[in-house]
Amino acid sequence: MLKPNRTLLCVAAVVAPLAACSNVERANDPVTGRLSWFALLEGRDIRAACVPGAPARYRFVYNGTYDNQTRVYDVVRTQTGATFKVSVTTGAATVVEYRGAAQNPWRPVRDYAAPVDLDTYRALARALEADGFGQPPRSDIAFASWNYYWVVSACADGKYHLNGWLNATPDGKTVFHQLTFPAFLRQLDQTEIAFADPRPNPFADYRERHVDQTPDRNFEVRLTPTGLALSRPLF
Repeated sequence: MLKPNRTLLCVAAVVAPLAACSNVERANDPVTGRLSWFALLEGRDIRAACVPGAPARYRFVYNGTYDNQTRVYDVVRTQTGATFKVSVTTGAATVVEYRGAAQNPWRPVRDYAAPVDLDTYRALARALEADGFGQPPRSDIAFASWNYYWVVSACADGKYHLNGWLNATPDGKTVFHQLTFPAFLRQLDQTEIAFADPRPNPFADYRERHVDQTPDRNFEVRLTPTGLALSRPLF
């Protein structure tokens, strides 16, 4: 029987808002671990700074199964276009504690930053909207740590928004091949680290690689119009 962990209880209530358990500004602190991942994933810093007159900002997060690869793209509007930053990580620490044998996910394997021109920025923003970003997030979709998904947070015209896409929806439809915005990000990404593209049966693959399942290594989140919610630990 698993023993309860007081830190995990901060976020373990079913569909409980992830209010004050983590801080995206502390993402480089290995002790904070995945709790900071939740803050980064929902764009908590973007939401806090989203006021009328603030520059448009987008954060694209790709989860190529959490313990395998994550990619975080930040795009911030400037007068001449936008700044573009990407961080790629591999491996993972635990949710509630740092383990020396695990690679710290908050010390990226590779960073890359470069300016992009106005036409490229606008094309990326249009592609994202065409892919349905402006629609309300689906409450019936759980984004599991072992799965493949995109989550995007943004501040545009002084308004915060959050949405995401699983590679395969609960009704069995595949989605990634229909999305257009990832192609722009791949073209701009000069980290030279290949994408962890979706593999079939990701849950079975994850269970095969991780026999010693613990609740701080397996979790799923759901998206709401106002932010992120932890659905439940998976094991």
